[in-house]
Amino acid sequence: MSEYDFTLRFALPRNSDDAADCLDRLRAGGCDDATIGVAKKGCIALKFLRIASTPEEAVLGALAAVFKAIPGARLVEAETAARRFA
Repeated sequence: MSEYDFTLRFALPRNSDDAADCLDRLRAGGCDDATIGVAKKGCIALKFLRIASTPEEAVLGALAAVFKAIPGARLVEAETAARRFA
């Protein structure tokens, strides 16, 4: 197992609850290994340091946790230490 450092940025659904509720749901839903930022209304960024067997497993697991915690969230950007994917 290795640690993988990456950031995922999401647009929140229009009907999403307040940011505090989203943060609570993310932490409870398996994103407690992320630093969560809300800089712009309707958007959220999660900087993960996740332990997994592969980078793909780390990112896919994080995506699944976010989509489960915040149904309707839309991935806007994914970034690793080396690359940015928009």
